Amino acid sequence: MNKDFISFIIITFNRYSDCCECIKSINNLSIKFNYEIIVIDNSLEVSHKQIASIKNEKNVVYYHLGENLGVSGGRNAGIKLSKGNYLFFVDDDAILDINFDITSLITTFKNKSNIGVIAFQSLDYYSKRINFKEFPHRNKHKIAFDKFYTYHYVGVGHVFQKEMIEKIGLYETDFFYGMEEFDLSYRIIDQGYKIFYDSSFIVLHKKNQKGRISNKHLIYNYTINKIKVSYLNLPKRYFLSHIFFWSLYFIFKSRFDFISLIKLYRTVIQYHKENIYRRKPINKTTIYYLKKIGANLYY
Repeated sequence: MNKDFISFIIITFNRYSDCCECIKSINNLSIKFNYEIIVIDNSLEVSHKQIASIKNEKNVVYYHLGENLGVSGGRNAGIKLSKGNYLFFVDDDAILDINFDITSLITTFKNKSNIGVIAFQSLDYYSKRINFKEFPHRNKHKIAFDKFYTYHYVGVGHVFQKEMIEKIGLYETDFFYGMEEFDLSYRIIDQGYKIFYDSSFIVLHKKNQKGRISNKHLIYNYTINKIKVSYLNLPKRYFLSHIFFWSLYFIFKSRFDFISLIKLYRTVIQYHKENIYRRKPINKTTIYYLKKIGANLYY
């Protein structure tokens, strides 16, 4: 592991043109550190012409997995293949702002103690306005603050140190798509690390719908995965409140699809039976800290 080395990790799925633009936005920055750009391709079938366009970009290391491992599995593959101590994740349909200061990013890690993750500001690629759904705090009034400690990060753009992930463990592969950052965030904070948001680090997100799951599956994934996250990481009262509030969310968003809700409950029961040994609720100190910085543990 090279402590002066940055590994940019991009997970792509049938968005080769966007991915190339993302890579170019990295290479166009003034980066004073050695770095690599790891592209993890989750696509089942690949176009050799499009792959060639990615491989021809500077500093790219391309891996085709041959199967779709989802967000968590793809990121885990990137982590395992990375050489650097700083692991920089950006979505394939996003680009880095032209003024993104990599030196300042690394300096922030070195100057602030116990930072595990730095979360970025996500702006809409087209309007250049902030993406409220990709703001890493439930209190949107905090948008007025340039920097603050928060309780989770958003996957579109973030960076953490490899030594941290080696200590706390990789992403849980249970979360194929959705809420994987919440799970890792709980584990990060419970191990004494902090998540720091800095609005000066900007990514521009297209949110290209190509390669994304349908809205119906997205609602189901969000609901079941958030309940799983609470089961693995939170005390019983918060797990039960998650079931209640996320059931209401699912009923409303699915237009009263009670059949799917029953299916969801059966999945939760089965998950409990198979994973009770993995349940490790965060400690009281972590709960106090989360409440202090504005996290809502009930849903």
